Amino acid sequence: MQEVTVRIKFNRVCPGSTRKRTEDGNVEFCMLRSPDNRVMFLATWWRAIMSYAAQVINKHQKDVRSICWDPIVDGEPQKWRRYSQESGDGRRRRFAVHEAFLPGSVIGVHCVLPATIGLDDFWSLLDVAGAYKGISPYKPSDDYGTFEVVSVTHRKRVVDGEDLSSC
Repeated sequence: MQEVTVRIKFNRVCPGSTRKRTEDGNVEFCMLRSPDNRVMFLATWWRAIMSYAAQVINKHQKDVRSICWDPIVDGEPQKWRRYSQESGDGRRRRFAVHEAFLPGSVIGVHCVLPATIGLDDFWSLLDVAGAYKGISPYKPSDDYGTFEVVSVTHRKRVVDGEDLSSC
């Protein structure tokens, strides 16, 4: 097993889906948050796109279910307006405000890989998952959250100034 840090860069917007009332009474769609207010992407979301990628490359179909994903994401979303289609009767377009990772945003996530998946294969799986499925809390589909892999590195843990990754 090995613990890794993954950095991905979004090609398409990745909007939040949790409804929240703002102070002025409007609705805003926010990212799922941990109790300490950090953005979370659930392990089930990662598992779904990685299972798809494993089928595409015909490798590690069972092994991807054993990847342990840290739900906390390293990154801060920005405000984004999603516009609805203009109606045929001439009414103006409406919009909804979302928290979102915009195209070009880079985020990080940690996971533990089973011994059966090497770093090169893991990169390939993520590359396929990001290109064809993407990851997004808002209507998970091919329309939102596609990404490219920036890096996959061994996670370094430092406690009290001491590097624990070599223990």
